[in-house]
Amino acid sequence: MSNSIFAEGQPGTPLWPDPEKVRGVSSALVNELGLSESYTTDAAIQARLRDLGVPAADVTRVKASRVQASRFAPQSGVLVDATLNTAAARAFLAAGDACRVIFLKN
Repeated sequence: MSNSIFAEGQPGTPLWPDPEKVRGVSSALVNELGLSESYTTDAAIQARLRDLGVPAADVTRVKASRVQASRFAPQSGVLVDATLNTAAARAFLAAGDACRVIFLKN
């Protein structure tokens, strides 16, 4: 299942994944490559970051202002897409293209 991230007021164009960069790439491949991961505890995220050798200074944390079902299945009830406020969207985009997105779902 693929997650998407949107900016408030711009629901049609995701911030992530970049539509131009993933055009023609299947969601299964994105999931297989681990470009997006989901966890239910902060401790699990910290453990994963340690496994990857990612220093805490290299982590950008943002909090969604809203989560919602996928725009492709809006009635599903499975919350997989996130919306960021302007400040969070700016911070997210500043992390750069070469990032791994890890979702904490609670």
